[in-house]
Amino acid sequence: MKLLQSGWPERKGIIVCGYEHEKALIPLDPVIHSFELLAAEIIHVELSNRVERRIERLCHPVHQVLRVFGWEVLAYD
Repeated sequence: MKLLQSGWPERKGIIVCGYEHEKALIPLDPVIHSFELLAAEIIHVELSNRVERRIERLCHPVHQVLRVFGWEVLAYD
């Protein structure tokens, strides 16, 4: 919110990094969907379409899949 109110001319974005097991025990999809809903309906932030990158086969025993989500902030009410 501080960046949006800064008045700086640069484009602004949000990036979320999350980890899952190879077969997700706790899937990130509901959390990401909830974030998008809260941003739009409660905070009144207009986001671009979501961009996602999924990186599999990480060597960590718990964090086996990295999912990176990104949005550009288009407008703020």
